[in-house]
Amino acid sequence: MGLSPSPLTVLKLLLALVVAGACLAAANPRDGKPESESPPSEIEVQLEEIVALHEGRRLPLVGRILVEATAGDVLLQTDDGTLWLLEAAQVLGRRPLDEPF
Repeated sequence: MGLSPSPLTVLKLLLALVVAGACLAAANPRDGKPESESPPSEIEVQLEEIVALHEGRRLPLVGRILVEATAGDVLLQTDDGTLWLLEAAQVLGRRPLDEPF
């Protein structure tokens, strides 16, 4: 799978995931209702194509951005479930696609 990001990069992305989860939980409280009574989520996630530098080669990846750090690092999930932790220097290009994840 993978790339070998620095421990600091991993820590930053994990912290960003925790903060994002807390924000989502605060923005969408369940009010004590069972899950079956909660309205379905209508959030549509956009697909992106990212060209990354991996092991000295250009690697085209298509998936959804789970986390994006202010420094440009991204955590990308491809449609097969693979998580790619890409540092900003590895991202050679990216563009949104006109289809949902």
